[in-house]
Amino acid sequence: MLVAILTNSSFLGIPLLDTYLPNDNFMPYLLVYDQLGTFLAFAIYGTFIVSLYTSKTKVTFKLITVKVLTFPPFLTLIFALFLVGVEFHPTITKVLEAFALTTVPVALVAAGLQLQLKLPKEDIKPFSVALFVKLIFAPIIAIIICKIFGWNNLASTVSILEAAMAPMITAGAIAAMAGLAPRLSSAIVGYGILISFVTTYLVKILIM
Repeated sequence: MLVAILTNSSFLGIPLLDTYLPNDNFMPYLLVYDQLGTFLAFAIYGTFIVSLYTSKTKVTFKLITVKVLTFPPFLTLIFALFLVGVEFHPTITKVLEAFALTTVPVALVAAGLQLQLKLPKEDIKPFSVALFVKLIFAPIIAIIICKIFGWNNLASTVSILEAAMAPMITAGAIAAMAGLAPRLSSAIVGYGILISFVTTYLVKILIM
């Protein structure tokens, strides 16, 4: 319920979109999709799922609200919004850029280290369903919605490709740390990344 729903819109999305759309200014649309779409969904829905299955107390609206508002990435997003348009000293910018460049490799290595080549039989079905929902069903729904509303521009292309991305690494990490089928969660994320290189390319061919 957690890993199969949320998409890897930044760690994997940025390099893949940069490959698929090298001449397009896709970054503004990706940032909106990632920060105001995927991230908020993760902060609200992800927190709800984790709280629902791990909290020893009754899950209430107040509990979810407090957890969302005190969620570190959410606080960082709010803080970043206040810094829009602020120019930093070049040295600070270079340091932040250096840290940013390590994000994708570290995230992919972390997912790879947890990857297991062989899954128990009881994990095969939820594993298959999760990857089907994330890599096939989600982009199909995105394509249908764009067709219904007649959206045929860069924003819709980015949205469809993002919907086709692999499961979110952070969601897998949170699920594992919360004890929500850690082996299965890691497998869904790890194999999802590998398979998504093929499925996203096929989606790209389909819509472009």
